[in-house]
Amino acid sequence: MQKQEIIVIGDIHGESRWKEIVERHPGEKYIFLGDYCDPYNQDLFEDDVLNNLSQIIRFKQEHRDNVILLLGNHDMQYIDDTAELCSRYMVRINDEIEELFKENKDSFQKIHSEGDLLFTHAGISQNWFSTNFANMDKGDILEIINYPDNAGVLHHCGKTRGGRMPYGGIFWADKNEMCNPLNGYIQIVGHTRVPDILLKRIDEKTAIFFCDCLAMGKYLTIEQENDSLHFYESQLKDDKMNLLHTLQL
Repeated sequence: MQKQEIIVIGDIHGESRWKEIVERHPGEKYIFLGDYCDPYNQDLFEDDVLNNLSQIIRFKQEHRDNVILLLGNHDMQYIDDTAELCSRYMVRINDEIEELFKENKDSFQKIHSEGDLLFTHAGISQNWFSTNFANMDKGDILEIINYPDNAGVLHHCGKTRGGRMPYGGIFWADKNEMCNPLNGYIQIVGHTRVPDILLKRIDEKTAIFFCDCLAMGKYLTIEQENDSLHFYESQLKDDKMNLLHTLQL
């Protein structure tokens, strides 16, 4: 069987390194974990951020079936008036950012799954799920997250991130809240900056990968080969791929 790859790209924050990753892995499936604006890098100008977001949207539209664009907390603050405000909010171009998101809302989504792999910006803890959806089946997680009446719960910001809620939702959950990730899923998230791809494994079917390390030139590669999924930390600076985990399907 020919190998198939999923390329997972962490928080963008105006950075254009995603283009190098795409060039290195042409024709694969790409999943962006969100946070397209509000750069850390002070060398990035407002026009750079807008142009980069526009190019990501165009990339999605040109490869619609192979590109997934997830939304993060730094995106939701431009889309939803009830969302928590984030640091580095780009006041001078907020109208332009809002327009880009709203004109292309069909290009973005809150959650994505590939079998038992679950992709969100910040992750789903068992504590947050049990607190807010105690009577619901976690097997319906896609419907639960996408149900319009649940939108406010998704924006919960936990105390770890300076919020008032006990646990953060899919846009705000901190790495430190993820000692108990949602049972039965391998989650792939961004949001909390890490120097390397970080795997927190609970058991064979429950684990979480933290992938917000694009600024370090690192990203996650998932290879399917026969009945196995292999998870690698990849680096832009060389061809090194560090095997982190193998999952038997």
